[in-house]
Parts: sequence; structure tokens; C-alpha cells
Amino acid sequence: MKMNKKTRILILFILSGLTKSIGQNLNVDYVARWLKACNETYEPSLVSVYFIDGEYERFDNSAEANSRLHSIKIAHISYITHFPYLSCNYEPGKGPLFIRTKSKRNSTEIKELIEFANSLIEDKPRVLVLNNEIQQNISFSEIVNKLGINTIYDIGISSEPVPKDIYGDHSENGIIKV
Repeated sequence: MKMNKKTRILILFILSGLTKSIGQNLNVDYVARWLKACNETYEPSLVSVYFIDGEYERFDNSAEANSRLHSIKIAHISYITHFPYLSCNYEPGKGPLFIRTKSKRNSTEIKELIEFANSLIEDKPRVLVLNNEIQQNISFSEIVNKLGINTIYDIGISSEPVPKDIYGDHSENGIIKV
């Protein structure tokens, strides 16, 4: 079947739009939507500083924040967390925002993260995510045993709420992403 030029251009245009949305980069609006879905009282003005993968970042405006965040792909996010209280004396009444992306860990770090995750699970059930898919009817220990420490790339752990409309049950208790 032969396609005319207009049809080919239309198909390319549609595919270009789809690939762009799939590989979307992080920005301040996405962070705000994520946190608002976790806690309706969240306001971007409550953020005093950012910690991106443990690095301290302070931005004077959203354009600066967007510039830094744009290098992070949404698919690479492990979690986004905001602590809405005075922390480390950065700014009264405001708290830090943490963004953690996936990164390759060595086996010692993975073992430490597994121990930490197990200690959290004893307290409250968390959402379990494996390869960006929510896991049900399987425990964290079963996931770890099934995969083995040497095949786990990273484990992201947050005890802060995650968006319920995305993660469902136990979203208020946080998330463990493997």
C-alpha cells in the first residue's frame, strides 16, 4: 500500500508527539502536581530548598528550578517528597523538597536499603513497585528473593505519601520502588 506525502507527514507528526510525551522531562509543575496529589495542602511556596539526589539546590525562581529539573526524565524518578515543616533552619515555616532518581547501587548499598525497607514495612504496609509496575499479592521479601541482590539496580524508599490516584492502597504510607 502506498501512502501519500500528507499521510506520511501526519504519521510522523503523531509519532513525534507520542515519543516526546513518553520521554517527558521533569519540571516544577510536575513536582507540584505529584505533591498536591499526595497532600492537598501542599503549596510550592512552602519549599525552602531542593535536595536532588542528595545535592543541595536553592533556586530563586521557577525558571532556575525548571532549568535544573529539565535534565531529569520523569521515568527515572524514584520518589518526590516534601517535608512541610522547619527543617535544618533553612527558612522558618518552609521545608525541603527531595527528588530521588534511580541510580546503580553496589551490593552493600542494596543490602542496607533492603534492611531499611524491611524495618519500615514492619511499621506500616507500603506500596511496592517493581520495574515501574505496582506489585500486589507479593511481599517485599519475596521480590528481593526472586530477584537476588546482584540483579537489583536500585531501591527507592519514601515513607511520605505518594499520589493515591497513581499508587492506590497504602499510598499514604509511602513507597518502595525496586
